[in-house]
Amino acid sequence: MINSIPVYVMTANQTMKAVQAFAYLFNEFWSTKTQVTILGYDMPDFELPSNFNYISLGIQRGKNYWSDDIKAYFSNECNDELFILTFEDNLIIDKIDKPLLEYAIEFCTANKDGLLKFNLTADLQSRGNTVIESYDQFDLVQADQHEIFRLSLNTSIWNKEEFLNKLNPGESMHFFENPAKPNSTDDGLGVYGFGRSYVIKTSEAYRRGTKCENPYKDCLSNYTLSEDHVKVIEDNNWLPPIGSADYLQKLQTDQLQYIERK
Repeated sequence: MINSIPVYVMTANQTMKAVQAFAYLFNEFWSTKTQVTILGYDMPDFELPSNFNYISLGIQRGKNYWSDDIKAYFSNECNDELFILTFEDNLIIDKIDKPLLEYAIEFCTANKDGLLKFNLTADLQSRGNTVIESYDQFDLVQADQHEIFRLSLNTSIWNKEEFLNKLNPGESMHFFENPAKPNSTDDGLGVYGFGRSYVIKTSEAYRRGTKCENPYKDCLSNYTLSEDHVKVIEDNNWLPPIGSADYLQKLQTDQLQYIERK
């Protein structure tokens, strides 16, 4: 069941090297049988595991073209009604809860009408929510309609139709999540997740163009990746630091290259 839903991972030129760390940990803690598609721009100069596929979205034009590029791909190339979406720097730092993931997939499949997404992290536990069902080990919760971060891009199962409806032209991924985005709340759609337990522990490796102080810690649970896995990533330099100045310069270069090619 967990291999029946496709996994898409977004990346950018500046942070593409982290795809290697993501792939390594994904195959350690998720499954080598699950097909993963990386959505990026420049083609990588490194090999990926056999269950990973890389697709270029073209020239990286800048952060405000994110919604245009993602919408074009999922509108024209993706035939899946449901998919998991995440980022290359949302590193998986512990074994996923496979029974919970199977429950989430089954729930989304049976309740696709009116579904926006099902969050697989602990994100909803710290936000406004209502318990829908209680079981021995977990609760099924639904985000309140007025909860301001209903469009959070934390690792989630998305309903493609509704996801596309939320993508407006000229949006960065950060504005997509922003409470100021029109129609981000009170839309009548279901945003679900788990209480007391959850599927996946992830860390955030980069923020605003720089490497986080502890890129191996799940801030929602304070769980940290084991030292042996950290050593593999650091020894291979799969998570290099990137300074804000370098980040902005690369974005400007990408935009100039796009303009010249136009």
